[in-house]
Amino acid sequence: MDKEFKTLVIGGGIVGAGIFWDLSLHGIDTLLVDRGDFASQTSQNSSKMLHGGIRYLENMDFNLVFEALHEKNLWKHLMPELCYEKPFLLPIYNTSKYNLFMTGIGLFAYDLLSSFQNSPYKILSKQQSLEMNPALRKDKLKGSGVYHDVIVDDAKLNIEIILDALAKNKNSQALNYKKVTKIVKEQIKYQVTLTDSFSGCETQVTVENIVTAVGPFTDQFLNDMDICPWENQLLPSKGIHVWLKKDALNINAPIVLQTKDGRIIFVIPHPNAILVGTTESDPEKDFFNIKATQKDIDYIIDNLNEYFKPTVSVDMIISSFAGVRPLAKDDESSLDKGKTSREHKTLQPFSNFFVIVGGKYTTFRVMGQDITRKITTSYQKSYSPLKTAQGFTPHSKYLKAPDEWPSEDELKIIIKDEMPKTLEDLINRRLSVYSPAHNNAQESVEQFVSKHKDFFNQYGLS
Repeated sequence: MDKEFKTLVIGGGIVGAGIFWDLSLHGIDTLLVDRGDFASQTSQNSSKMLHGGIRYLENMDFNLVFEALHEKNLWKHLMPELCYEKPFLLPIYNTSKYNLFMTGIGLFAYDLLSSFQNSPYKILSKQQSLEMNPALRKDKLKGSGVYHDVIVDDAKLNIEIILDALAKNKNSQALNYKKVTKIVKEQIKYQVTLTDSFSGCETQVTVENIVTAVGPFTDQFLNDMDICPWENQLLPSKGIHVWLKKDALNINAPIVLQTKDGRIIFVIPHPNAILVGTTESDPEKDFFNIKATQKDIDYIIDNLNEYFKPTVSVDMIISSFAGVRPLAKDDESSLDKGKTSREHKTLQPFSNFFVIVGGKYTTFRVMGQDITRKITTSYQKSYSPLKTAQGFTPHSKYLKAPDEWPSEDELKIIIKDEMPKTLEDLINRRLSVYSPAHNNAQESVEQFVSKHKDFFNQYGLS
């Protein structure tokens, strides 16, 4: 690897990847590092949607909804292999907060804020709603609203962004499993120590700018680095999802559930399973590789059974996962995480050192543009916020779970080009097999791994 770069981006989740991509496309030689695999934390643990945030209308976050809707519709066109539109059903019961008339007004506003780029909303009768999703509870159902958002393979898009940056700027580099363990400011540059997460070996790099984009780990990281006085900026929120067996519910389209405590739960059918989530709770102290608890899972199941007949049982769960939202504290320091805005903040504690917190997956492309503009123009280069919206080339052969497992020759290319360091990196985030039950191939995950055991050992994948 090179030892000097214009900029170091710390954090290989979707926001860090987007900043790395923007800088690289503007000719700024940039190093991206992550202490784990790219997209292995919050950015692979989302609801796997690009969306405007239908519930943010209630909080009057119109600017955020406008921006997010335009971004999700952009990605629908830029990357249709990974981002595809689906109708979302919002069932209305006589106990719902809003009736069908008010729901129609809200959905019209949603389409209006998209500049009518969304497929148009609809209001369905009770019978039409049940035809679309027969498993819905019938009693007290009045009808439903239908609006459109986009389903995304979150981790795969994250990695594709990084691959595109590397393809378009040969002087930029990306390293996973490299932890930043020391930052020393020396006049106008920074000396940064990177420690390999496997071997413990250290490497020093010199950079002129640092961008910290580590999401929910921001407060912990900057307090540990002790490079600048830092006041905590985050209100972290844990969200969990469960994957249900495909036949657990007789539904044909995504459904949006309104819980009694004011939350929103999405029920989204995928080709091999049904994704259900999310929750809003205080996370454990250690955010890294966070897991769903039984209490989290019970909450999901209990709320599902308010809406569906026959009911869902725990034995229908394939797997679960959890992530931590990096919510930025509101100026009013609200502790209601459901009401906390998903807007982002950028901070600059001192010269050439930038921190980004908050935001949401859908708006990653534009979130860091204030930072990337400052860095780009500091080198007398022109900056265009449209640079990353002017075309996108897929780089991976596997943009969805494979119908047939790759051959060893194909695996060599994936290992060389896409940088997996473990079997989980390869199977979950390079081949888009979220769990063994998501496998489209006739051969099981276990059979595939066993068949190529010697090959994987040869490349150090365990």
